[in-house]
Amino acid sequence: MTIRTRHIVYFFLALIDAALIFGSFQLASWFYSDVLSVIRETRAANVVLWDSIGLPLVVPFAFALVFCYSVSSMYGSAYLGFVRRMAKRIVVINTIGFVVFAAVLYVLRLGGVSRSALLLFYGFSTVLILLKNWVALQAFYRIRKGKRALRPVLVVGSGALAQRYAYVIGTSPSRLEHVVGYVDSSGTGEVRGDQGTGVSFLGPRLGSLDDLDSVLSSVRVEEIVIALDVDEYDCVPAVYSAGDKGGVRLTLVPFYNEIIPRMPEVDSVQNVTLVNLRSMPLDSVLNAFAKRFVDVAVSILVIALTSWLMLIAAAGVKLSSPGPILFKQERTGRNGRSFEMLKFRSMRIATGEVSTFTEDKDERKTKFGTLIRKLSIDELPQFFNVLKGDMSIIGPRPVVGEETEEYRNKIPLYMLRHQVRPGISGWAQINGYRGDPAVDEVAKRTELDLWYIQHWTLWLDVKIFLRTLFGGFVNGEKLS
Repeated sequence: MTIRTRHIVYFFLALIDAALIFGSFQLASWFYSDVLSVIRETRAANVVLWDSIGLPLVVPFAFALVFCYSVSSMYGSAYLGFVRRMAKRIVVINTIGFVVFAAVLYVLRLGGVSRSALLLFYGFSTVLILLKNWVALQAFYRIRKGKRALRPVLVVGSGALAQRYAYVIGTSPSRLEHVVGYVDSSGTGEVRGDQGTGVSFLGPRLGSLDDLDSVLSSVRVEEIVIALDVDEYDCVPAVYSAGDKGGVRLTLVPFYNEIIPRMPEVDSVQNVTLVNLRSMPLDSVLNAFAKRFVDVAVSILVIALTSWLMLIAAAGVKLSSPGPILFKQERTGRNGRSFEMLKFRSMRIATGEVSTFTEDKDERKTKFGTLIRKLSIDELPQFFNVLKGDMSIIGPRPVVGEETEEYRNKIPLYMLRHQVRPGISGWAQINGYRGDPAVDEVAKRTELDLWYIQHWTLWLDVKIFLRTLFGGFVNGEKLS
């Protein structure tokens, strides 16, 4: 199966999902208005039909869900080997999608829409999408098992890099390639380096590099994967020439594979090719726009829903001790720029709220301040920082400037965490690393922050947000 064929298959799978969602709407309408009315012996008063919703809302909603599936890599091969994980993701996306859909109907004041019918719509669409994906997975598994429809790949090289590539391809049920064998520069026919677990996945040795032309003419090969060690790179031009002559695709596994990001950015200056070793998913304009759009939309929603709570918090802060309601502190933001982060004041103004790590028994904290810190209510004003553009909802937590200068000299790659907007919550926080100033703890937070930056997806933000919402707001701080 070629890459183009796979993309066509994924496109049709997306169209099928959209059709199933639209069909679920019609099925829910029919079931609610006809079947349930017979059971109840009365026709339903509120019916989800074309005059209530119709094409203007259902079709955009269907394609919005499909877009979320696509952003979550549901149409790639990443989740073919993880049935439960994919099913869980579908359920979560559908649940969030239908909650938003119901909110839109409420805002538009479509009073003729039944909640029961919406639940039927949600149930039918979720079950049908899960069933379709199960059928698609069974088809992919059959393709993988038969190997006839897989793309035949010839590996050039037999060292550690080639073995690692062959092992990944051979052990991952999500891959649609099949290693037919390898050629290498060894004159003895022995595998280079240590014979690890990937040796058996390299397949048979089909010859040396000098035999590449004859191998391509006698063996069906659609792609050559060049996985040569650094001392063999003088052989690459010959492999290129043989591949071009045989009309096959050429893919390179670089010997510096350990230091390049997952999705490196490649540029060129005339005939000089440049590989950006610090590229990240949020360098993409589309990804950056999607994250910013979600930040603004969710922040407006959170501020609207918690405005009553913020009013209570503001009154509590004012009554608990004299001083301003909000505490403003300069923090380091994206690209090292400083900004004022907002919090509800939780300490007495006379002693000064400083940037050092606070203990459970800290005399500076008021009783009300301890409560709002325990429930993370003091963090709510930071959604205004998000609207302003200084912060994101999800990202590395910002620190004060003095700590930035301290850690940049002690922790490798520390400043790379400032390539994105700082967040209200982050990957490090939901994994138990919050505000401990010890260097080893900060180093671990930095490691998790950098992992988040390199592996960012919109779905990862959703996952962190949900884990924060259902388990991260109530922290371990003790009430005094």
